[in-house]
Amino acid sequence: MSAKVHIHLHVSDLAKSRDFYRTFFGVVPVKDRPGYLKFLPEWAPVNLALSAGRPGSGEGAIDHLGIQVVSPEAVLAQLTRVKAAGLPVREEMGVDCCHANQDKFWVTDPDGVEWEVYHLNYDLEDDAPVAPRMALSLAPASACCGSEAAPGTAMSGPEIRQRVTEKYGQAASRARSGAVADCGGSSGARSPITADLYAVDETAGLPGEALRASLGCGNPVALADLRPGEVVLDLGSGGGIDVLLSARRVGPTGRAYGLDMTDEMLALARENQAKAGVQNVEFLKGEIEQVPLPDASVDVIVSNCVINLSADKPRVFAEAFRVLRPGGHLAISDVVVAGELPEPVRRSAEAWTGCLAGVLEERDYATLLGRAGFQAIEIRPTRLYTAADARRFFEVDGSLATELERQGLSLEDVLAALDGKYRSAFIRAVKPTGPRTA
Repeated sequence: MSAKVHIHLHVSDLAKSRDFYRTFFGVVPVKDRPGYLKFLPEWAPVNLALSAGRPGSGEGAIDHLGIQVVSPEAVLAQLTRVKAAGLPVREEMGVDCCHANQDKFWVTDPDGVEWEVYHLNYDLEDDAPVAPRMALSLAPASACCGSEAAPGTAMSGPEIRQRVTEKYGQAASRARSGAVADCGGSSGARSPITADLYAVDETAGLPGEALRASLGCGNPVALADLRPGEVVLDLGSGGGIDVLLSARRVGPTGRAYGLDMTDEMLALARENQAKAGVQNVEFLKGEIEQVPLPDASVDVIVSNCVINLSADKPRVFAEAFRVLRPGGHLAISDVVVAGELPEPVRRSAEAWTGCLAGVLEERDYATLLGRAGFQAIEIRPTRLYTAADARRFFEVDGSLATELERQGLSLEDVLAALDGKYRSAFIRAVKPTGPRTA
């Protein structure tokens, strides 16, 4: 479902209004309860709620207005923007309202009209989760090495972009110096997320800097259906390892593009290309939310643990859909979370490492891809992270354990809640209309 304008009216006769709006919208109400109705016509960007008139409200009076958005992240992104502009807001995350659990915030215009921006997490009458799903935390999104701001702190898109740029630049410097650029601290060893992703024979002939600069969580090129002569785009290409591997697969008649916004990483990737002697590669500067390529110009898009760092994932998927040719597909490695986690646990988990900042639940990932227009969506776990994996992050960075103490949380309880919930996954989706040619 795309974003909708929400209108809540008080009416004098709920039965008459039910009949009128059922005829007007051409649909039955999705909620029909004593004193309350809700209509969600698919053909119109409207979410209409009706309540029986109450004293002082007046007949046909507007209770409030609102905007229903596509994800908890969209709620946080707009909340951050509105707060930065200085408007007073009232936050209500994970509240039960109107027969559903919602993440929302409120603002009031100069005439006293209230607006809410909200996401419907789940229907209270249909689902019974262990704990309400809170809005995803836009923790400081770093490509490596944890974060400097408080875990769970919402940041604006530009702030996130700046933090990612800084961390990627540091990662490129570490790779050049012979050190591993990795998530979850600076111990010099690979973390459970980034360790052992590539086979030795895959990386033979590639510069060591390309492998050391890898901040991925999978091997999307190995799982992608790449064919000779195709055009491939890597979103967030870093030191270029997945671009160089893709170039091998598509051969001299194909082409591999790498897109990155960090000057240091782009310079390192171009050096790695020259050392590898690969000709059918081009590295582009830009953002994954605004791809500098024409419509329908790419056959396959790969990405390796980068999309979870974006503050605007719907825009990323929309751009991917735009540049793919009909029948083209996504082949993404990313970190996802399975099922519900209490918010304090989610926040502490995202303090492990910037690689987990902004992680989506599996169902949300699939939903956003579907809303962008993709079909044949598959999410296949490739690596589960255990309590022992999580413990390594807390041991490397003592400040994380201190943060847990500040929140009044037990490390052992947190580890038990995290066991097996976060996982790397291979995500595949297809742009419809037209099979790919053999």
